[in-house]
Amino acid sequence: MASTEPANSPEAPAEPEQTSTYYNFEKLTPKRVKYIMQRADAYGRVDMLYKLYDDMESTDIRYGGILNQLRSTIAGMPLRVQPAEGRTAKEREIAEEYAEYASAIVENLDTHSLTQEFVEPYIRGATVHTVEWELEELPYNRTMYFPKNVETIDGRHLVMNDDPADDHYGEMEMFVKGQGQSVPISELPESATLFLENGKGRGDYARMGRARNVLPWWIGVRYVSTWWAQYIESYGKPTRIGTYPRGASKKRRGQLKNFLKQVGQDGYGLFPKGMEVELKEAQQKGQMTTYQDYINKAHTEYSINIIGQAGTTGENEDGGYAKTAILNGIRQDILQHVANLSSKGYEGIIRKGLSLNYGDQCEKHLMPTVQPILLDGQQAKQKAQAAKILSTDMGLPVPERHLYEQVLGVEKPQEGERVVVSGEMMEWEDDLDDLPEPQTSQSEASESNNTREADGTGDTSVATNPDQGSTQNG
Repeated sequence: MASTEPANSPEAPAEPEQTSTYYNFEKLTPKRVKYIMQRADAYGRVDMLYKLYDDMESTDIRYGGILNQLRSTIAGMPLRVQPAEGRTAKEREIAEEYAEYASAIVENLDTHSLTQEFVEPYIRGATVHTVEWELEELPYNRTMYFPKNVETIDGRHLVMNDDPADDHYGEMEMFVKGQGQSVPISELPESATLFLENGKGRGDYARMGRARNVLPWWIGVRYVSTWWAQYIESYGKPTRIGTYPRGASKKRRGQLKNFLKQVGQDGYGLFPKGMEVELKEAQQKGQMTTYQDYINKAHTEYSINIIGQAGTTGENEDGGYAKTAILNGIRQDILQHVANLSSKGYEGIIRKGLSLNYGDQCEKHLMPTVQPILLDGQQAKQKAQAAKILSTDMGLPVPERHLYEQVLGVEKPQEGERVVVSGEMMEWEDDLDDLPEPQTSQSEASESNNTREADGTGDTSVATNPDQGSTQNG
């Protein structure tokens, strides 16, 4: 790298101050949820809404499980740093230098945890992160800033500006310690603040994110589950019923009550004459089915809203395979969208780091991209076949970057890197002309021989074997 001293000094992250109004979760009612949503929509109080999103995830096993599935899938994808395409040799050199710095950042960060944090904008609409920088000594008397720590700001510190007369109307703001009021994210230290959003959310942060769509179903499940538990408690086990004669004394009724309490597992009862006890089995199923149907419907809506599908592989139903194939295709689009959001997080950190280290000399158009590798085997094969048709049969140019990113899912080899070409190990050079000939696979060779035999040009045909020809001619 050419840089010897950083061009700028990073600012310290702003320290948030807690201001959100708490609510008693045990007394959370549909009316209270409606109030929280109205306050977020009309007055920008997304702090209470984000707190509610946290409670949703911690109290609903199905909802939290779906989110964990999404986060884990994205976090499990390897990250690929792709240098920018320079137009000149000088630009390509700078692009490689920037990509080397970006790779060092990615290697030193806890990418598994950080990627999961970068998924949050898809779930709740927007997130704010603070970045702490550390000056590191590099070989050849060089020093550069690298991110030391990246923290996610809790949603309870955030609000949206609801003043139409303010220049920052509709922007996300954060309550900063010592300020006594919220400060627009755009006015916080630029090098130490990373803001991510699911699209352009200015003025609409309260309605963004998949959690907002799930919220009505979640509050319904919360109450239906309670009613269902109460129903099971009342009717899920045999009910002991005792009868006593009209006008029985309080003492006599007390005796019967004590007898009934004793009747249970390994229990018995002693009943004086004149008293009757009846044991009834639980056979009422109508309401239980209603509760279960509602919760199943809600869980289906969870899946559709978050991961774009309701079915899972292996469903035992008519047309299950076809249904699953279609739904998995939808989910692939969702994963690609969420992966792109994650890329914005890493690219934002790298952009800030390059600006700190290179200052005004930073070439922004040569900054690298960071993309989780998301490949589907069948899609990769189709894209490879399409590229072959375009380049070989139709004579159309296919960008080299497309082949590496979309088909192979790997980075382009770097100058001097050891690579395998047509089964031979060699050192890669960008302007290398003398490449080994591709090896023909056994299936391709067999197909080629069959074709030549069919058209009379094969090695064993009469046209190419004089001895065979003379034998047939007598």
